[in-house]
Amino acid sequence: MAEVAATCTTTAADLLGRTNLGRLAPGARGDLTLLSPDLAVVATVVGGRVVHEAGR
Repeated sequence: MAEVAATCTTTAADLLGRTNLGRLAPGARGDLTLLSPDLAVVATVVGGRVVHEAGR
């Protein structure tokens, strides 16, 4: 799963020259999607702010 996530995030951002995307690190944008163990979306964070929470 970690390899799949990196392929869809860090690797893709690096190929586009967007090192502020695709990773959680100081200076990065801070976008992420939180998934449950069965891969359902639990929450979405954009620019470090929660923009979606399941069940809300």
